[in-house]
Amino acid sequence: MTDAPGIPDPCRALFSAHADPAAVLDPARTIREQNAAARASFGEAAGRPCWAVHFGRETPCPPCRAGEVLQEGNALRWMMERADPAGPAAPPGVWEVTLVPVRDAAGRVTHLVELLRDVTLTLGLERHLIELARGLDLEIARRTAEAEQLAGRARELQAAIEQLREEQADLLRTERMAALGRIVAGVAHEIHTPLGAILSSLELVRARLAAGRTDGLNELIDLLQEASERIRKVVQTLRAFSRLDAAPVERVDLREGIESSLALLAHEMHPRVAVERAYGPLPKVRCRPDEVNQVFLNILRNGVQAIRGQGTITVRSFAEGGVAVIEIENTGPEIPEEDRERIFEAGFTTKPRGEGTGWGLAICRRIVREHGGEIEARSAPGRGATFRITLPIEGPL
Repeated sequence: MTDAPGIPDPCRALFSAHADPAAVLDPARTIREQNAAARASFGEAAGRPCWAVHFGRETPCPPCRAGEVLQEGNALRWMMERADPAGPAAPPGVWEVTLVPVRDAAGRVTHLVELLRDVTLTLGLERHLIELARGLDLEIARRTAEAEQLAGRARELQAAIEQLREEQADLLRTERMAALGRIVAGVAHEIHTPLGAILSSLELVRARLAAGRTDGLNELIDLLQEASERIRKVVQTLRAFSRLDAAPVERVDLREGIESSLALLAHEMHPRVAVERAYGPLPKVRCRPDEVNQVFLNILRNGVQAIRGQGTITVRSFAEGGVAVIEIENTGPEIPEEDRERIFEAGFTTKPRGEGTGWGLAICRRIVREHGGEIEARSAPGRGATFRITLPIEGPL
């Protein structure tokens, strides 16, 4: 290194040790001196113009900022891209160029110190980060649109679920009304007979009183009381079955619901279907009794209808590990194995056209499962069918 007239002595050590390439230029932009980093990057270049050495150009850079620094005396910094690399010793890429004026004692700019810093990788990383940010923005926008779409679908699905719940509730009410409608004939028969006796007895009482006779009135009054008691029992049975005065959820004795259902079906069973009871210890169960009673009525009616001719329905109840178990067995024909699950499907029925809707057992399963329980059908050749209903004793909240 020769003496560089543009580098003051206090700055020479900094110039020499600077990690990035640095060079001293004269007013003609000729390189007068280089530091070690400049020689390592561009080779020995003293006496050559800076545009040829640093930027691989045959002519000065357009525009040449050195003239501006020489004229105004202010340092400048800008980015410069190599236009035509001069070979492996002249690295390509983008460089940050800083020109610092060096003044003499009179304050005139006599030389320029050129500092070069390779920012190719930095700019590449910046561009890459910008592209990543753009890509991320696009991905966020896409995911946001997808999330909004999913939210819209979720709202549609929730609306569909609510509608389905309403339709199921309507179906449950319809099926319940249909079940009650099917027992109206039997209830009417149960009431008609004692009601006829009451009306006839009242006519006799009126006639005897009109004739001033009192003989036989006690017997007629007893007959009126007996007939009225029969009607009262039918009404009580209907009330117990429908439980119109009950809370939506309460603790009940399931056997009372079974007995109410059996009473309502008495006209369909007598005299061909007998009932056997095998009630074991069973605590009261927390449930919606009106719905559970509908399950019992449906299963018992199906059993009665399945029995052709004489037969028996057996009802068992017991507790098993915090669960109430009700088994209703009939001596009708067996259920084919392939139908034992399908009979709980909505719309499936083994009854002749016009005799069944296929909704009864589907509703029974829905009610039982909503109570946290389960219902299943079992059958064996020559032994009819058994429906096993399990309900948690603590039931729904």
